[in-house]
Amino acid sequence: MTAAGASIAAEVGRMTEERRLLKHPFYQAWQCGDLTPDAIWSFLDRVYAHSVAAGGTE
Repeated sequence: MTAAGASIAAEVGRMTEERRLLKHPFYQAWQCGDLTPDAIWSFLDRVYAHSVAAGGTE
């Protein structure tokens, strides 16, 4: 990889670091066993709403 390519790869890595799934608060709470049924339903409601808006459900 060229120096320019490495620089671009490093910048993309920095930009996406905060969006990594493993750092998402819902996933972290899931891993720790800290999710309440209400938190799970709330998350599912939001995901479903996005799916409907994107035309992903019938």
